[in-house]
Amino acid sequence: METEQAQASSARCDHIVAAALACFAAKGVGATTIADIRARSGASTGSIYHHFGDKDGIAGRVYLAVLRQYQESYLTNLKRCRAAEDAVKTSVRHYLNWVVRNIDAARLLTEMRRVPQVMAADADIRAETRDFFDAANGIFRGFIARGEMRDVPPHLLPALLVAPCAAVAQRWIEGGRSGDLSRDARELG
Repeated sequence: METEQAQASSARCDHIVAAALACFAAKGVGATTIADIRARSGASTGSIYHHFGDKDGIAGRVYLAVLRQYQESYLTNLKRCRAAEDAVKTSVRHYLNWVVRNIDAARLLTEMRRVPQVMAADADIRAETRDFFDAANGIFRGFIARGEMRDVPPHLLPALLVAPCAAVAQRWIEGGRSGDLSRDARELG
């Protein structure tokens, strides 16, 4: 019985987070109200406050949910790579393809990180990010150990792999989504 209740509660939270993501994408975090999220999710105001506390709590959870979704899908793809070159190309393709498939989530990841409502979850975001980079770096360290990659300090790997993708994706998002990110992924890879 408790498991069913926990699953129902988790599903309710996921539904509220999805509704909040849609509201934040449409109106921005600052302009979105609890009433907007309640109307979109169908959840009661009491349920929203019970699960998240306030709008800051929701904003932090939305950011973390989107971040986790990206990180989990990336690590799943990266773990399949058997060679360093494939891992680098997979990293680039995954980032840009994920942006295309998840435009609202990608926009929110880039635009929301320093929003005060999200900063309330800063410790959790930093912990998630640290764990993610540790996992990704562990995979790349294997390629380095086999001599397939130069020994790059772990703190530089994200800058080398993600920063160029982030710049291309941001320009694509801000430029009205003109251009071909699949072609860009091939070039960057």
